[in-house]
Amino acid sequence: SQMLLNLGGTHPIETITQVLDGIKLPQLSHQVWAVNVDETLRNYIISIVFATRSHADLLLGASPRGSHALYRGIQAYAALQGRDYALPDDIKKLALPILAHRCLLHPESALRGRTVEEILQEILRETALDIGEL
Repeated sequence: SQMLLNLGGTHPIETITQVLDGIKLPQLSHQVWAVNVDETLRNYIISIVFATRSHADLLLGASPRGSHALYRGIQAYAALQGRDYALPDDIKKLALPILAHRCLLHPESALRGRTVEEILQEILRETALDIGEL
């Protein structure tokens, strides 16, 4: 109730302050897009997404848009970490939050107590990363 009382007659949008200007935002965007994702990592992303499409417990796997989202996600994450390159661990860290809602569990699998997150973790454990080229 205290939170509601604190609202008073002021609309919350009136208290918002600017954190980025029109110059900084494109610079940050360019910094993210400039993060290098090695061909080996691109192939790893593709392998993970393909594995979601063929997994017996998933009715629907991630689409090409899921691959794109994971690719852009790891670029943004690497940039936030101060790097201009992506790492395999970036993919492992972001695969669940980016891909989980893009996959649909078979009803029978749900009845057996399976979850999309659990299946994605399996896929990450079982999908090999060809580190010979890194």
